[in-house]
Amino acid sequence: LDVFEITNPTDVYAEVGVATSLTCGVTGNTGTPNYVWYKIGSDTPVYTDTGNAATSTYDIGDPQFSDDGAYHCKISAKVGDVTNDGFESEDAKLVVRRKSFISTYCRPI
Repeated sequence: LDVFEITNPTDVYAEVGVATSLTCGVTGNTGTPNYVWYKIGSDTPVYTDTGNAATSTYDIGDPQFSDDGAYHCKISAKVGDVTNDGFESEDAKLVVRRKSFISTYCRPI
């Protein structure tokens, strides 16, 4: 069975209510990869991607403080008749911050 390499997600800083995403992937002879995303501390997947693509993007359309935390993806890949399960990416942090507001004002001339 050919070996493949995982492209790990990177840390993301997001603002409340502003869409963001995490991405992981595989390179090499990956066959048909499937991805399952987890938030660390939960066994329940937050997103499952069976698109069989080289990358998987977990989109968080409206991040809230409750989304703050570490995430990783688990990858299974079928190459020929063999399915490899249990490949995991490294963790990536999603840090959700308050939306920043820049206040400006005009002075009369």
